[in-house]
Amino acid sequence: MVFLLGGRDLEMCAIKRILKKHGVKFIDKNLEWGAKISAYKSELEQFKNQTIYAVELENDLNIKNGNVVFIDHHNDNSDKPSSIEQVAVILNHKLSRFEYAVALNDKAYIKALMNEGFGMADIERIRRLDRLCQGVSEQEEEASKSVELKRIIYFNYERFSPLCDRIFFEKPWMEFIVYNDRLAMFYGFDVEDLQNYLEKIGIKADFWGGGERGFLGVNKKIDKNVLKRVLMAVGRPVSTHTFMFPFVIKDYDKFRDALNKCEFGEWREAKTELNSAGLYNEFSYFYPHIRKVLFPRTGENSLSETKELIAEEGSVYKIKIKMKKEENEFSLILEKLTLYVFDKSIGILSFHLKNYEYNENEILKINDFGRRIYPQFLKKNNDFVEAAKDAFLADRIELKINGHTVVEDFSNFKSLDGEIAKLDRVESKMIPSFIKKIVGDAVLPIIDDRMFVVSFHLDEKKRVLNRLMKFDSGEYGYVDDDWWYKFLFVDGKDKSCANRVFCKEVVKESTYDRWIDWGTLWGITRYSFVGISSADFIMEHANSMYFDMVILLLSYKAYLVYLNTQVQKMVQLISEKESFDNISEEAKGIYEKYLSFLNGIYFKEITPQDQGIEIYRKAFAVMGIEGLLKDFDREIEELNNYINFRVESKRNMELDSLNKLGYLLLPPSLIAGILGMNVGNFDKCNNFLGIVLGIFALVLSFVAGFLGLKQGKYTKLSGLILFLISFAIVILLSFGCFYFSG
Repeated sequence: MVFLLGGRDLEMCAIKRILKKHGVKFIDKNLEWGAKISAYKSELEQFKNQTIYAVELENDLNIKNGNVVFIDHHNDNSDKPSSIEQVAVILNHKLSRFEYAVALNDKAYIKALMNEGFGMADIERIRRLDRLCQGVSEQEEEASKSVELKRIIYFNYERFSPLCDRIFFEKPWMEFIVYNDRLAMFYGFDVEDLQNYLEKIGIKADFWGGGERGFLGVNKKIDKNVLKRVLMAVGRPVSTHTFMFPFVIKDYDKFRDALNKCEFGEWREAKTELNSAGLYNEFSYFYPHIRKVLFPRTGENSLSETKELIAEEGSVYKIKIKMKKEENEFSLILEKLTLYVFDKSIGILSFHLKNYEYNENEILKINDFGRRIYPQFLKKNNDFVEAAKDAFLADRIELKINGHTVVEDFSNFKSLDGEIAKLDRVESKMIPSFIKKIVGDAVLPIIDDRMFVVSFHLDEKKRVLNRLMKFDSGEYGYVDDDWWYKFLFVDGKDKSCANRVFCKEVVKESTYDRWIDWGTLWGITRYSFVGISSADFIMEHANSMYFDMVILLLSYKAYLVYLNTQVQKMVQLISEKESFDNISEEAKGIYEKYLSFLNGIYFKEITPQDQGIEIYRKAFAVMGIEGLLKDFDREIEELNNYINFRVESKRNMELDSLNKLGYLLLPPSLIAGILGMNVGNFDKCNNFLGIVLGIFALVLSFVAGFLGLKQGKYTKLSGLILFLISFAIVILLSFGCFYFSG
């Protein structure tokens, strides 16, 4: 038998060494990658009576049978073991640890070596030897060191391996593209998905390998814009960022008009159909009564509305940072805007962003500076707004969506310097222009200068996770890891805590670590929901089920704020001494809204999934929802007591008036009754005298009743005396008339 060797690399060098060790004949023409069997045409004829093993040689002669056996693990042979492993089986050779590392390296690159427990020193040695065997020149090595590392890189040299190695060790990406005028190489992508997408856009792959997440090459130049589309369509983001702006709707009609006039595009109903596996998974995760809130049916009388505005290609959310010691700009892909409206009273506007470029430390800055919507403080000097920008306020945030661009540089706050501004004018400035362009002025934010952040970091290389997962002295590494603290509490610069004991306590309270040993960690605070994992499918959970969970929690806070504003309005009516009917009507409206909230939106459990129940409970506690609800319950109870007091007071006043009227009329009624019983006798005596005396007695009794209502001992005594006089007159009159009539 004889072996014909293909393109040179470390695997081919190791195979050559094994063949020498076993004394097996081989021929090596030092070919480059992509070597073809036709390069050994004469040898095929020379050894036609022997078994020929062609190692990683393309069958361009269309040899279908005979004495030639092809050994390869690329292209259609990607499901086979590495070439060195196939050779070892043929020769009954046991691979050494080094040879096994060579096999892993060639089959699935650095990640395979890491998964098998090889240390960084061994991995770097393997990669250095591989580049040496490939024939990488010193010029190519040096050129790779000076290139700015991005997801798509133009590299005008023959061999890309030194650049690929540098990217793997220095950047968090698994997927990236290196190209020049002759070749485009795709690394780390799902090869099958990539092939399918390239076919759709009319590009045929020439070679591929390295396993499921390996490499694929196209032997021609591809335009950079096409490569960008490929990356967005098939590539995985390094991180996702969702900035959420919860608000109270002051005037629903004006709010609706603002949405309809939004120049960014048309808002359409969302989640009304389950048209993808992802939406189905999201839908089935929740209890049926929760689905009715998050997935409102068209035509049903639902308390919620769900809308989205899809961002076209080229839409971005840019964050420009300009501090005294640092300037930076982060450009994130804007995927879409979503809007949830509950009971036409509150809303949550969300910006859904993807980061394909920036590393784990830059992610921290993106979250902190990207969420700020107005200066937290101003300074009395020339740096009126700049002082905040040097701390944690972006120099500018630029929203570019569907051909429209809005820039917020916070310069409108400079007009406050040296002048007295009306409060409503200042509050209007606290809604940035890129939000005001969408929802208008008819909203009231329920947050401070920070939007709520939902962020997920895909750490496939475990650059951060290896630290967080380390278990020592009964604790995981995340407990006192600075990066995790800053990611969790959205600190872009320094930690916002200078007490190590306190830091550990709050990190433990806010971290959900059920899956830490599998490389997944979640964190919840009052203003963030964050996650990190080495598994890419977890990213979908963060941006679907867990995003929905945050929507519900924020809606609770927003609704309670809204109800509090309604209570304040009623208190204002009370202070302005409005009629009780207006106050009662306002209270009735608040009660109805509160009952609507409790029965239609507010839920203490939203899913039957164990981890969902646990995360929701932790978030519920950390965000203080229970406390807010108890506070409002107390307010509503006090308000109810006040209304009942007013109702009871009004009823008592009415009864008191009736009692006084009865007391006033009692003496005249008694006198009139006596006179009425003797009306026949009065007719027989002096008619004029009887009438005068009767009227006089009635007047005296009425005055007696009136004096009896007055306070004071002598006044009441006077009333009693007058009543006795009137009573005596009537009695005497009755007897006198009776006597005369007899």
